Amino acid sequence: MPALVSGVTSMVRTLAPGHDDRWSDARIENTIHLADLAICEAAEVVWASYEIDLNDGAMYYALPDEVVAVRTVEYSYDGINYEAVLTPISLEDLDRISTTWQDDSGVGPQYYVLLSAPGTPGYSQILLWRPVASTSGEKIRINYVKCRPDASDLSGVEIPNDIMETVYLPYVLAVLFSEEDPALSEGYMAEFNRGLWRLATRYNHRTLERTEGLHELG
Repeated sequence: MPALVSGVTSMVRTLAPGHDDRWSDARIENTIHLADLAICEAAEVVWASYEIDLNDGAMYYALPDEVVAVRTVEYSYDGINYEAVLTPISLEDLDRISTTWQDDSGVGPQYYVLLSAPGTPGYSQILLWRPVASTSGEKIRINYVKCRPDASDLSGVEIPNDIMETVYLPYVLAVLFSEEDPALSEGYMAEFNRGLWRLATRYNHRTLERTEGLHELG
């Protein structure tokens, strides 16, 4: 498969000749990254799993910056086998369940709460209730939709030609033409949305396997 950045850049140069001075390779690459963020979130094309070792009495744990949306959180009593799936709730739900939840502890969590929007760098956390009072190898595994947070993360990413042409390319052209030709930009964005719908249909039906990079594009 062709490399994403060089492939889309070449397509842009072919479809919009004479813009070499106006659109640098760096600008095109940054716009490809914006497209990738939108595609990864809406079409759920990149999944990953992340394991966290639990600590005595700890209720709060940081989430990776690349998390777009958490789909399931599993719990392991022995750090090897994941026997339970935690239930997502809100802080309001937690208040109704226990007025002393901040001081509660137990043998293992039943619920989780996401604090801040997933993907907020250095701030997103998961709250586990009830926290394990005395740990001995317990873990949780978070299965989530993943994004590539930085443009540099696109290095080495390979994408099928049809996906570059029908999804990435129209998004990039829509952004690049947004000021110069709003009507043309709008047309490209409509083309992107049609391609995105088809891509989401293609990938969202797949069953999540708990391995890094499950259903990557390609």
